[in-house]
Amino acid sequence: MGTQTGAILLYSVVKADLQSKMDEGHDDAVNCLTWDESSDSLFSCSTDRHIVQWNLSSGKVKHKWKGDRGAIYSVCLSPNRRNLLSASRSIKLWDIETRQAIKVFTGHGTEVTRLLCLSPRTDAHEGLPNGVEGAADDDAFYFLSAAAGDRLINMWCSNADRKRDKSALASFSLPEEPRCVDAWLATTATVDRRNLLAVVTREGKLHVYEYHLNGKSQKPLQPKMTVLLATPGVKKETAKPIMIIAACFNSSKQQSILFAHGSFLKPTFEQLPYSSKETEVCLIRSETHEAQQRLDRNVTKVKVPETGGDVKHLVPAHMMPAQPQQRDATPQKRIKVSGGDTRLSLGERLGIEAAMEVTSSSSKEPPRTDSLAVLLSQGLQSQDLDMIGNVLAKTKKSVIDNTVQKLPLQSIIPFVQELSRRMNARPQATQVYLMWIKSVLRIHTSYLLTFPELIERLSTMYQIMDSRLLLFGRMSRLKGKLDLLLSQVAPVDTEISDAVSSKPLLVYQDESSEGEEDSVMADLRPANPSDSEDNWKDLSDDMEVGENEEEEEEEDSDEEEEKEREQRRRKGRKKESSSIEDD
Repeated sequence: MGTQTGAILLYSVVKADLQSKMDEGHDDAVNCLTWDESSDSLFSCSTDRHIVQWNLSSGKVKHKWKGDRGAIYSVCLSPNRRNLLSASRSIKLWDIETRQAIKVFTGHGTEVTRLLCLSPRTDAHEGLPNGVEGAADDDAFYFLSAAAGDRLINMWCSNADRKRDKSALASFSLPEEPRCVDAWLATTATVDRRNLLAVVTREGKLHVYEYHLNGKSQKPLQPKMTVLLATPGVKKETAKPIMIIAACFNSSKQQSILFAHGSFLKPTFEQLPYSSKETEVCLIRSETHEAQQRLDRNVTKVKVPETGGDVKHLVPAHMMPAQPQQRDATPQKRIKVSGGDTRLSLGERLGIEAAMEVTSSSSKEPPRTDSLAVLLSQGLQSQDLDMIGNVLAKTKKSVIDNTVQKLPLQSIIPFVQELSRRMNARPQATQVYLMWIKSVLRIHTSYLLTFPELIERLSTMYQIMDSRLLLFGRMSRLKGKLDLLLSQVAPVDTEISDAVSSKPLLVYQDESSEGEEDSVMADLRPANPSDSEDNWKDLSDDMEVGENEEEEEEEDSDEEEEKEREQRRRKGRKKESSSIEDD
């Protein structure tokens, strides 16, 4: 038995007493132990990231080495007793003699908390998967692994040809996180060559799987049979589920399952034959160990100790308020519990209680988002549509994120299905529902990736999205055509508006501006109108005289030009006559 302090306690079943205590091996909590009967050794792993091999005879540490960078949660000894498996963020296969890592398996997204090695068959080469390298290796074996918060159990082969393996041979789909795992391998003498796997989930259900080791599986395997336990529900009472604690296959009987249910302190064991024809089995059992507390108001077994005069009362730590509370401004009397009688009278007590009720009613605390998460989970379990609708009416992003973050994991898939159903029923509220879906996908992405039937569960939402996206192209083309038409109509409207005459509807004239214009025009006008008329007549006479003089000057210039031309002609004739005479 491993302890939180790092010590290991060995109990003797025969003597029913503590046999020895082994310490000085781990500095932190011991998480897992595995026996090696062949070498009288014990292997342990701890949160301190170390693996220890103990010598049971001496109770001392035989070997100790660092197994991983983080805490190691599980160790498992191989069937050949020469290798050891350790589980942390990854799974490592160790050689016990050299204490060196042979192979690393990385197929889970969280810490691996459970390992289970499968014993080989009678024939060492039989049952190895087809197409797996190293199938002729006698040291190859199968093992199962489960991780925290992961709803898949992976099956691996310890083939050492590759140093790192990322893909499992097969995966088993679970509705909840596994609590107990056990496997049964068929031998060569078995008529039915089916291999069985029994898994008990956290919600107390038993799932049985069938698988064949004939190569890699493309899809996660689904359970062939599910076992449920419930109360009969007499006297108009609803039936209550009974938790299944653990289960394993009975080696004495072929394909028989032994399971325990009820209380951990006093469980009840039953045996159930396995049949693949029954997909779901519900067993009715009564709660034999139901804790019922009967209180007798008249008789009490509490003894009040006798005390002296000086008494000092201490308040337990769990009764202190978690957050500071506002005190009332009205002064209250302090109760001093010391020597003497200082008890309050009945009137004083009633006054203090009334003041406390007034302060509690007047103080208005803001709504808490964790209450919305509780209401939402309760509404999903009871299928109360009004309660779910009140929670989904919240549109504030911070409230939505806090509510989704505090929602239990088992309520996430039903919540997404309820959102898809409401989107189909009420398309006008799709925008609000999309905010919730976006928050769920962002916060619980890792959990949704572990759910293999997610696409089938979200088929309604996929259909809604496809139907809306089908019209998106047509609506986009229609919007483009309308924008083109509006862009052509807009310039025509501007031209028409410019062509319209812009005559003023109303003209306002200021009196002061008219007076100034009159004064300016008056300055330009002559003082006597008759003087101005005489001046106009004189000017006209002068203009006529000037015009006559210009005409006479032009006639004189024309006469002079004619005279000059006549003289030139005469001179030319004289020269011609003189030239003729000389000849």
